[in-house]
Amino acid sequence: LEGASAAWRMVKGLRGADRGDADISAGGINPGQRESGGGGEFDVAWVDVAITGFSALVRRLVSHRRIVSRRRRNFELLRAGLSDIPGCRPIFSELPAGTVPYDFPLWIDDLDRCFPLLEDAAVPMHRFGQFLWPDMDESICPTTMAMSHHGVQLPCHQSLTKADIASIVARVRRIVGSNGA
Repeated sequence: LEGASAAWRMVKGLRGADRGDADISAGGINPGQRESGGGGEFDVAWVDVAITGFSALVRRLVSHRRIVSRRRRNFELLRAGLSDIPGCRPIFSELPAGTVPYDFPLWIDDLDRCFPLLEDAAVPMHRFGQFLWPDMDESICPTTMAMSHHGVQLPCHQSLTKADIASIVARVRRIVGSNGA
């Protein structure tokens, strides 16, 4: 394994030298790797970092049509399965034509009660604004505050099957629809 790591470092060093990247050719790491622990803001260090050959190959080989179709299908299955539950509602009642969703945003009235139960039931989700700044002033952005108290994002990734979506819907229905029982 050490030999493979050394060979990979050498290949990366040669690629950096070809592109004139002093950090890589000097045995360091590229700026993107160095900065990858940051947030989601634009980082100028990534501007000149080229896509890897493998990533370019994947981009050419995947079916964009299939990704769009599956994500939209999964969004619709979640919307249909969760729209009639008292105490929650999809944040978007319909998916506009041409939109490819990243996730399915859901408003849950009693999220403080439901969130730990959803976690315990292994519902794959993200909580919008789960960790806000301690001194966050609600008057600055009331929408952010409301979403942090009520918003979750469920996955609608193209690799999820209809059975996966049905399982997510069933667990959310059981927990959110239980009204604390």
